[in-house]
Amino acid sequence: MLSVAPSFVPEAGTLADYYALAAYHYRTARPPAITQIWTLRDDRPDPAAVLVVARPPLSCHLRALATARRYELAQRALAGALVNQDFRTIARVIVRPDAQGRGLATRLVRHALRRAETRYTEAIAVKARTHPFFERAGMTRFDRPPDETCVRLTAALEYADLRLADLQHPLLWQAQLARLDTATRVFLWAELRRWAGPKAARLIGHAEPGDARWRILLEYARQRLMERPVYLIWERGGG
Repeated sequence: MLSVAPSFVPEAGTLADYYALAAYHYRTARPPAITQIWTLRDDRPDPAAVLVVARPPLSCHLRALATARRYELAQRALAGALVNQDFRTIARVIVRPDAQGRGLATRLVRHALRRAETRYTEAIAVKARTHPFFERAGMTRFDRPPDETCVRLTAALEYADLRLADLQHPLLWQAQLARLDTATRVFLWAELRRWAGPKAARLIGHAEPGDARWRILLEYARQRLMERPVYLIWERGGG
């Protein structure tokens, strides 16, 4: 008998659906003030994917930038009431590991946007930097403006033919480091130390660079440069 491929029709979910997949998310704490849960299902007991909508954090720097500081009011109680009135936050999107790679996250986000309860729907997510399913669903991305030290380090890495994306793959940057001439290695090491500042001394002391110390500083750079949260927003009737 031929098996029928699951249709993955979105449907309302429950807290039990969220808890069934919660362990697969990098943040395991339950989101506060949940307002909606949506799921996609196949023939297994646990949902194939789950999306959780919650009330928004009252203060968010990137939200202020995305909305031209419309919600930064002198009267904080009123500002909080307006944020709660106008925003909901997509707090979790989790896809069961065996169901990944089928576009389920994008499909769930699109469904949640179509059924938005408020003028704006937002998301604040680290993984959105490398998994752009929010943008594919129609949300607009706002990055935190990098400070000058991060801009300088990024330029130094590019000078050494190391892209930020390469920092996710140790074998790539290890191979690239091995190809660098001595002058470029010295330059890049100095820039990494300069960028890390006092943190560098705590991480690696004052010793000369070695393989282990390169790994420590480049991992720190990866965390700081690539794991900054991304802010995304969608306006009902506007996108």
